[in-house]
Amino acid sequence: MTINHAEETLTRQLKGIYEKREPIIIADWVMEKITGLKKVDRLIHKSDLLKAAQLQGYKKNLQSLMQYRPVQYVLEEAHFMGLTFFVNEHVLIPRPETEELVSWILEEMEKTEGKAKKILDIGTGSGCIAITIKQKLRLHCEMFSCDISKEALTVAIHNADLHEVSVNFLQLDFLN
Repeated sequence: MTINHAEETLTRQLKGIYEKREPIIIADWVMEKITGLKKVDRLIHKSDLLKAAQLQGYKKNLQSLMQYRPVQYVLEEAHFMGLTFFVNEHVLIPRPETEELVSWILEEMEKTEGKAKKILDIGTGSGCIAITIKQKLRLHCEMFSCDISKEALTVAIHNADLHEVSVNFLQLDFLN
């Protein structure tokens, strides 16, 4: 199967599940992940055949998407404020509204530049809030993150390592 045929087939299949432009966007994201090629490079190499491992990944991803699994869980990644985070079913997928919250926090923190800061992220999930804030501020804050879920903390720790930031992770039930 060629790169072009795979992308067209994926888009057509997803039109039965998603509305408007979503099938095109999701197909682009999946094909970039499978091939490692940006859209322009896939256009240049549209007649190239998918390698066996790529074809296997394509079929697996298509099957998962057709079962209504979110593309972020299928690809095990979500984008948040210009960063890519590992996600799975143990954490929620970061939302655009959360990006707005983090932007607001960063703006407020700029106003107190030079003052020591300790920040606690409760229910950290993937760690996207804590990791993004810590990365943007680097040495300007001490970051703590907690979650009741051991599995979620495993994801958050992985993401902190991926983005090379230091966050103090705690497993605890904040309400008790």
